[in-house]
Amino acid sequence: MAAVMGQCLEAGDEANACAAFGVFYELVASPVPVLTPHLPDLVSFSLQIAATPALQVGTREAAIELVTSVAESKSKLFKSQGMAPAVVACIFGMVSEPEEKDEEADEDENTPSSIALMALDTIAIRLPSKIMFNPIMTTAAAMSNSPDPWQRRAALMGVGVAAEGCADAVREQLDELVTFIAHAVADADPRVRDAACFAIREFSEYLQPDISSHHATLLPAVFKCLDDAGEEVKEKAGYALESFAEHLE
Repeated sequence: MAAVMGQCLEAGDEANACAAFGVFYELVASPVPVLTPHLPDLVSFSLQIAATPALQVGTREAAIELVTSVAESKSKLFKSQGMAPAVVACIFGMVSEPEEKDEEADEDENTPSSIALMALDTIAIRLPSKIMFNPIMTTAAAMSNSPDPWQRRAALMGVGVAAEGCADAVREQLDELVTFIAHAVADADPRVRDAACFAIREFSEYLQPDISSHHATLLPAVFKCLDDAGEEVKEKAGYALESFAEHLE
């Protein structure tokens, strides 16, 4: 069926390809191990589809949802086959894709970035920290030094999302990660500063009470963003401050 899906995509028939992903989704969740021997190849194929910008967002979403389903339903196989690095690389690649600002677009409309971050959140929550944390941090570290602001943004967004599912592992490197996020507040690109505020908000929500001890570093960073020239950065800074303040004694 994967070969048929490939043919559909080559012919531009993405609707039938999405329908096929739906069938695979049901089979992955089934207690009958029909697909188990083929799952590594299926995940690899799905990652290729998810990572292809030329395809429709809905098609890419169907592909990454299948990968998420494998992580949820076949976690032991996911771990034994060492799928995490490839999955994380694909997700961060999607998050780092440039997005054009469309004033008329629906704010709730899915984008490659939002789809990928939802997948990362679900997988990180489902799987043990030791499986996902290192690939996430390795990829984020590489992207954080990129001259491309979209990659620097992706690094912060990924680290922020990891705060929930990989909370214990994040706490072990909290000093370094707080420094990384606070430094990003001074980035020249507003998209990166926006992502830094997002990460602060996520840390404030999921890393209590540990994160409160870093108020001397994080609060000045948030206050700096409240005076930012960009309205979106100011808005995210407000959310971050609200989340942080809720847990201060």
